[in-house]
Amino acid sequence: MANYEALEDKLRDASETKILILDSGKLQFFYEHQEVLKQDEIFEGYDLVLIPGWVQEEYGHHPGKTEYVASIPIDILVLEESEDYPALIGYDEKRLMELFKFSAPHGEAQKFFNLLNKRDFLDWDDWIIQFYDEGFPIKETGAGRTTKKNAGEVSILTLCFLLLSHFPTQIHNIAIATGDFGLVKIRNNIEKNANEPKLNLGITLPARISFLSKDVTMFQAIKRGSLQVEGIPSLRPNDSSSIYLELFDDGTNAYRDHVLETTTFVEMCRNHQRYIMIY
Repeated sequence: MANYEALEDKLRDASETKILILDSGKLQFFYEHQEVLKQDEIFEGYDLVLIPGWVQEEYGHHPGKTEYVASIPIDILVLEESEDYPALIGYDEKRLMELFKFSAPHGEAQKFFNLLNKRDFLDWDDWIIQFYDEGFPIKETGAGRTTKKNAGEVSILTLCFLLLSHFPTQIHNIAIATGDFGLVKIRNNIEKNANEPKLNLGITLPARISFLSKDVTMFQAIKRGSLQVEGIPSLRPNDSSSIYLELFDDGTNAYRDHVLETTTFVEMCRNHQRYIMIY
């Protein structure tokens, strides 16, 4: 096992552990804007950073990002999907396959699992490796490189629910540092099915999984005073999906879930006491 034993050592007797799981897109954002978004402020609220093996695969060729990750000022562990994930579910391959299926609702992945179900996959070595080889669309990234679209996000969601199941009393919350809005809907669907017979994860609901999105990161920096509102447009050049609560003077609030214009987001940051950013 790659780092399961190290994770077990850290969490076995822990309580209230705050975990951040990093995806490659959000790492790109942190790396590009590290002069404005300081590492010690981004990571100060967490006890541990976890990186799935496939996310490391996506950034590992880039020396600058690799150095950035190495300089994160708290403990970091990389967890390998084929080596560490099975241990987190007691080597119950059937339930692990079901969790991967929920985390990867796109067509290529579902086709792979449909074919896998027709075989006696319990006797099929390295099915997780086969899944990452065959279950994702290929995306060209330039410079002769290709990536597996959605692979890192699938790894992250699967890992979140494995952690909450395996360490039911040791974790305070898990935040996903991501810019992929699609994870919200998938997370919600897994949560809805988490304790049903197919998954039987036995986790406390609602699941303690949140999102450190770009908007949440900037909003926090504005509240700390480490980012000025004038700097937001360069970090957020395009309108993007956001989820937030608008707070009213009578103590009520309104839930908002829509594409948020950057100009509106800037005004929200000027009056940050009136809002709670969720994504």
